[in-house]
Amino acid sequence: MEHHSAFHRHTGERLPRALLLSLALHGALAATILVLPRAQSTLNTLSTVTVDLSDRNDLSAPSTSRVAAHDRRSVTAVRPAMALPTPAEKIVEEQSQPPSPPPANEAKPSSLSLGMSRGFFRSLADGETLRSDIKEYYFTLVQRINEQWWSVAGQAETGPGKREALVTVVLKRNGEIFDVRLLKSSGSPEYDRLILNALQAAPLPPLPDSYPGEFFQAPFRLMAPLGLLS
Repeated sequence: MEHHSAFHRHTGERLPRALLLSLALHGALAATILVLPRAQSTLNTLSTVTVDLSDRNDLSAPSTSRVAAHDRRSVTAVRPAMALPTPAEKIVEEQSQPPSPPPANEAKPSSLSLGMSRGFFRSLADGETLRSDIKEYYFTLVQRINEQWWSVAGQAETGPGKREALVTVVLKRNGEIFDVRLLKSSGSPEYDRLILNALQAAPLPPLPDSYPGEFFQAPFRLMAPLGLLS
């Protein structure tokens, strides 16, 4: 009897433990069953969000060819159409252009070349007998007469003289030529006439106010070009 009662006592102590363990296992199983569908649902929801990175180059920036094509279309659309000039506009443009300079071979000959080929006027005795104010006026006459002579003789077809010529010019106070005389011939009648015509057409300045007379007689010597080369 004692053994039987001891067995029942020991069995009674194990039943509550087994019952508690069973309840704990069933509770854990129930919790697992409740939580697992939610986790699975969350995983299913997250798994449906996918990203395709195969075309990431296209998403980062447009291709160079497409940008260049777009730029060409933009430039073509903005660039205005250029109209061809009409014949009247061409004529106006041609007339508005400055004339081109003459070629070098058409340039006017220099004073030195004309002096060598046609001769030149110079003073007689360098005006040593003249006063200082009249001497300056006399040298001015030499310069003006040479300019006139080279302008006329440079365009003439008359041959040069054979020797130097002597002339005298009589001037009024206002610079007007009163008389021109040939004192010594150049050896060529045609050349002598060319000398007289050039002197009579020369524009000369008026006499200085300090000059007392009404007329001024100025002698000149025309150096022959052949004499310069000899």
